[in-house]
Amino acid sequence: MKIVMNLNKKLFDSNLSNIFRILLITLLLASIFLLVYTTGGSPNTNLHLIYIPIIISAYYWGVIGGISVAIISGTLTCQLIPSNVSNGIVYSDADWIIQLLVLTLVGLVTGYIFMEVNKLSIRAKEYDFINLFTGMYNINKLICNLEERMNNSEKFVIISIKLTNIEEISKYIEPEFANDIAKKLSTELLVKYGKDAVYTSGHDEIDLVIYPNSGYLEECKQILKQYTTAFKLNQFSIRIAMKIGIYEYDGTDETPINVYNKARIAYEQGTEQETDIYFYNKEFEINRKKNLEILGSLLESINNNELYLTYQPKINIADDTICGVEVLTRWDRGEKRPVGPDVFIKLAEDIGFINQISKFVFEKSLNQIANWRSKGISLSFSINCTANELLDDNLIEWERKINENNKLNLSMFIIEITERIISVNNDKIKDKIEELRAKGIRISIDDFGTGFNSLIRVMEFPFDEIKISKYFIDNIINIEIRMMIKAIIDLAHKFNKTVVAEGVETQEQLNILREIKCDIAQGYYYSKPLTADEFEKYYLGRINESKGA
Repeated sequence: MKIVMNLNKKLFDSNLSNIFRILLITLLLASIFLLVYTTGGSPNTNLHLIYIPIIISAYYWGVIGGISVAIISGTLTCQLIPSNVSNGIVYSDADWIIQLLVLTLVGLVTGYIFMEVNKLSIRAKEYDFINLFTGMYNINKLICNLEERMNNSEKFVIISIKLTNIEEISKYIEPEFANDIAKKLSTELLVKYGKDAVYTSGHDEIDLVIYPNSGYLEECKQILKQYTTAFKLNQFSIRIAMKIGIYEYDGTDETPINVYNKARIAYEQGTEQETDIYFYNKEFEINRKKNLEILGSLLESINNNELYLTYQPKINIADDTICGVEVLTRWDRGEKRPVGPDVFIKLAEDIGFINQISKFVFEKSLNQIANWRSKGISLSFSINCTANELLDDNLIEWERKINENNKLNLSMFIIEITERIISVNNDKIKDKIEELRAKGIRISIDDFGTGFNSLIRVMEFPFDEIKISKYFIDNIINIEIRMMIKAIIDLAHKFNKTVVAEGVETQEQLNILREIKCDIAQGYYYSKPLTADEFEKYYLGRINESKGA
């Protein structure tokens, strides 16, 4: 019903437009005739004004319109308006015919020109709707068609198919591969669903707009199965990575570009090389928007003095003294929603900003060491380090310059790397660790037990300390977990390594760790991460307690 109403409205608008045009041409002709007559005839007035309604008619209705108005205006001008009104002199037949032919020629030529210009305009518009790689409709046409469907209150499904590794295959194995695959898949979809249902963007994205049905999900699965099976190409065994995003439009108030983007947002879920089908998820979109806002703020966080350091005490279990601190980076966003380090550190790595944060942390840490040393507080500083930071050639240079300025011993530093780093860039990581240890810096394996390495494999790396993951400490009451932790401690001690338990929260956990000879404990049982001033008070408080005891 809605479609019929829209069609009737378009017809009504078209008829109304033609009526307005006819009235405009009639008014122009009448005005020109009146002007000529009242000024004494055509010799006294520029009769070339008659070309105006003829040219306008040619613009509106082409050759037919131009010729029709030319004949009408030429006939009326020569038959109804005397050449000289006061003397009643009329045009001769020869003059009338010549003028009629001239006006008709003007109508014909201008009408033809406007028709050709219109054809060129239509071709240019159609060309703007074509993907040069596939020869099919592109995203410009998709947006136009989505708008038309939405105006007609249609419900539909938009499916966005992303070939995530097609560029890489074309670049390194077969240059024409991307075009061939995109054309093959889009052609198959075109044959099945029709020209107005299939759209392509570049040669790595194909969009399909169809009416909702119960079988489209199975068809998507079939596409995945058909196109992601490994095959041979130029003696290489390759596999296309394909992600399919789906958005079901239900007639809600949205813009065409938003509808299109929601299908694309859907396939952005999962890892880049993952092959699967994803439905639009509003929470995922919200998180992506939040991350974009975070990224923009993160780049200015250091200049705006928003990043700061906290220090969590590390306690020697044997004598209950503070032996060091773990340096943790925090971000004060003011009134904005807080962001944890697990989020902004990962984002900083993704955009290559992590090295600036590293420099900030090392500078602030070394300055704090110098400050506390002047107050009689001498402790080790443990700083977390990602693989990107560890492999940064400028890292040691920063340390050297800062160390020279502060005249500090780098042995007060412990660099914490996660167990997972060991399995990445194995030789490079090992070389970098050896280089750092040669400078006097100690190395700690953080979160041990959460990766995929055995303790024997970890022992192949030069390190000084191993930190048992909080997961195992949380479950240390379990006899099997306790025995496993004890085995780690015993083996580490045989290699003269220090063992730290992180995430200690209860007296019972501490008692067990003391029983199985763990060296150092860290966690909320002792203290949360503290600012520099808070830590000083905490440190002096424990010193006073021990003296009182």
